[in-house]
This record gives sequence, C-alpha cells and structure tokens, in this order.
Amino acid sequence: MTSAKYLVVLMLLAAGCAPVAPAGSPTPSATPSGPRPITRLTAYFGPADSPRSGKTEITTDGVRSRTRYPDNPGSELELFDASDGTTQVRCDSRGCLRFEVLPAPDSPVSAVEKQCANAEQTGTGEFIGRRTTIWTCTPTGGEPTEAVFDAEYPETMLKATLTAGYQWQAESFEVGVQVPDDFFAIDRPGLKWRKPTPTKVTPPKPGKTGAVLPAVGGGTIRMTDYTQGPALIVIGGEDELRGALARIDRVHSGSLPKLAGVLQLPGSPRDSLPGQPFGVPVGLYDTEQDGESWLDMTGGQQMPTAVFCRGVGKTCTAIAVPELADAELAAEIAKLG
Repeated sequence: MTSAKYLVVLMLLAAGCAPVAPAGSPTPSATPSGPRPITRLTAYFGPADSPRSGKTEITTDGVRSRTRYPDNPGSELELFDASDGTTQVRCDSRGCLRFEVLPAPDSPVSAVEKQCANAEQTGTGEFIGRRTTIWTCTPTGGEPTEAVFDAEYPETMLKATLTAGYQWQAESFEVGVQVPDDFFAIDRPGLKWRKPTPTKVTPPKPGKTGAVLPAVGGGTIRMTDYTQGPALIVIGGEDELRGALARIDRVHSGSLPKLAGVLQLPGSPRDSLPGQPFGVPVGLYDTEQDGESWLDMTGGQQMPTAVFCRGVGKTCTAIAVPELADAELAAEIAKLG
C-alpha cells in the first residue's frame, strides 16, 4: 500500500492536480509585505471505498516544498518528495531522481482553474475552520465533481474527487508554520540515488522512418544532422523536455554541442502542439506516424532521456536525465566538446 500511496501523491504533484501549489510555482511566493507564510496541509486520500486509507502532509512556502507520510513512521527517506525551488527530488523504493523546477509561466488562468477543469464557482463555505470557495469541475468527456479550495490560499485544494475516483480530504491546514532552516533541503543524509544506466542505441538511418520529423513551429528537422554527432538530443513530453533543457543550460560550462529535442506527443498529436518555443530545434514524434524509432532511442530509459551522439560511425548513448547529478550531466555534455 505504501507504494500506491506514494504514486497517487506524485501523480497529483506532477500533473498539476496537487492540492497545494506544485513545487516551483510562485503563486503566491511573496507579497508586498514579505515572504509567503509557510503552510502545512495534512490530508487523507484513497479510493472511493476507502477514502481514508492514506495520509500525506505537504509543507510549502509557495516555492519550496516537502512531503511526509505520517501513517508510515520512518518511511520518509524511502518515500521522499522535496524541492528547493531549483531541483525537485522524488524518491521511492527504487531510489531518488532529480527534476528541474520550471518557473510557472505567466497565465491568466487562476490557481483554481489549473486544478479544476472548466471551473464554475457554486458557493462559499467553511471547512476545517477555514473559509472556502466551492466549485464544480467538469473534465472534458467526464462527469462533474465538486472541489473545495481555501479562500485565502486558492491554490490549496481541501476536498475533492480526483483522478481515477480517488478522494482527497484535508484534516488540517496550518498557516505560519515554523520549520528548521534545512527543512526544505534536497540533499538529506540517507537518500539512495538511482545509478545512471547508459544504454547504446541505434538512430534512424537516412531515408528511414524517424530520420526526418515535423518541427515545432513548422517545417521539418533532419534528425540525422544530429545523430551523426557530436550532438545531444533530449526526448520527452513537453514538461519533461522543457525541464531537461533548462537543466542542461544551467549545469553546462563552456559552449554547448549541437542540441535538439524530440517531443513525444500524447493522444492525437496534432491537437496538442506546444504553444511556446523551446529555444532549440524540436521535432514532433508519435508512434502512429513515426513508428517506434524514437521510442527505441530512449533505450527503455525514463524520460526525459538524453541521447549523446559522439560522431559519425560511433554509437549513441541514452541516459535518463533524472538519474544524473548536476556534475555527472555536465561531464557527459563536456565529452561531446
């Protein structure tokens, strides 16, 4: 049950359905009078037939965050989720991974609307001693459900029916929590980091499926210009790709090699094109039109995946970006120089 609990919370945090602002979100990170107070949300979650089967505690200052599982004493070093505002660390029984925290883009969408599809406010109320707003959420093609948000901190969901019928209900919500100076540190003793497992991969050959991809923004990208190296290609979904590219830009020293992205599109790919550029050439990939060529190029690694192509006649190597420490990622990039 422990792993199931952790996966549910990570799903919420990563997918933007979190009951508090996702790590790295600046809403609200500061006010004219000073920093945002630290808040602590303690909530139960679970399937509809057992809604109090899990308990989680999320502490955040709007930028940094840390998650605990009070029902599992001593489990925090195994099940650990924390962000210092630059890097988010997620750990499970297999080990810990690192993800870049992206700044929240300017958006007219409210904190509630980011978590409540097609939100319509139906009232106000009080819950666990907090003033609340009450909303109806109607996902596309789904049934409407009710969600309750804190009125003072509208990014904080206090009660709702979530993905796959899971129920979320707050037990308490504290404001102005005092924590030690190192409370949000992401390099805590005892964390077990996953070891990088480089995999040799074979890129698409000229003239074969996947050798040329449609490009974000129009036109095409001849991927063989990159696979013949020296070059670095990053593969992943939109958020994964943006995070990996931001991390590469942050950690590298000296000049970057040729750099490109391959964006794996979900569902009906041409209906879900990214609205903002990536800063590097990015090809669009989906298995229906491009076969398994770029899925194979991940080497079965977790995305975002970095593919290091050394040069003509040399193999390419795929490594999961979250498995690399900053220094390891910088060293792999330097090898392409």
